[in-house]
Amino acid sequence: MGLAMSSLNTVRPTPQNTYFQNVQNNLAVPVFTANLQKGKAGNYNFGYIDQGEYYGSIQFAKVKKGSPWWQINIEGYRIAAGAPWHKYNYSAIVDTGTTLLLLPGVLTNFYYRKVKGAYIDQDYGVWVFPCTSKLPSFYFGFGSYQGKVPGNYINYGRLTNTVCYGGIQSSDGIGFAILGDILLKAQFVVFDLKGQRVGFANKLTIKS
Repeated sequence: MGLAMSSLNTVRPTPQNTYFQNVQNNLAVPVFTANLQKGKAGNYNFGYIDQGEYYGSIQFAKVKKGSPWWQINIEGYRIAAGAPWHKYNYSAIVDTGTTLLLLPGVLTNFYYRKVKGAYIDQDYGVWVFPCTSKLPSFYFGFGSYQGKVPGNYINYGRLTNTVCYGGIQSSDGIGFAILGDILLKAQFVVFDLKGQRVGFANKLTIKS
């Protein structure tokens, strides 16, 4: 859709503005929001924030200066409600064009240690688990914000009749984590071009 920064534009010989840069001056506020949904159509809004699409308050993280992506710093995590909060800093790109939630290998390994029967499939090189296993919720945060991704959102789908594909996979070798649709479907997200920041708020999610 052309929602990243213009420095990623590969149009040559004359570079072009992205779609969002072209329309931002016609918007009441130079923001767009992503309200993706699990199992049904979500929506993008341009120029305003619909307060009916989330609960609580929106918390913002600054975009890394000079980054061509919506790149922010995540400061901690929790696996399962009521579990201890762990401080852990890592850089992450917020990307609606990526399907999975790609996290540092140490976090990915720690998460799947909490999933009964989970293992790395030798043919595909990805984390899988018995479809009968219950997945814990994953929480991420920065500042005072803690965002929740319910466990059922982390089941990407069936690899076989009995083995399911994990929606969290390792980002090792990429150089940064990617907060893709697995996470974004559980969050309300604000992309603020003028303020160079990304906002998150929790929203109502489905149970299964």
